[in-house]
Amino acid sequence: MYKDVMLSSETLLEVNGELDRRIEFVKNSDGFKFPKFDEETPYIRVKCDLDSVRLDNDDMSILDRIVRLGRSVGICVVGKRKSGMAL
Repeated sequence: MYKDVMLSSETLLEVNGELDRRIEFVKNSDGFKFPKFDEETPYIRVKCDLDSVRLDNDDMSILDRIVRLGRSVGICVVGKRKSGMAL
């Protein structure tokens, strides 16, 4: 199950909090077990239209953290430009 969210400053803060929650969940499990994601804890895909979104330095730092750490706990960021180039 996926939950799609569009990128904004508020969304970044929410996703960053969810990232922390999931990392803590994995740390507290027996060894490293990939958590089971379901309706309660779905995979999260953050969609980013790079031509229309404007992020300040703080937001870019949070986005960078989510991109680097999120994949291992079911969070991914997908970005696209009008030119068709994708992240």
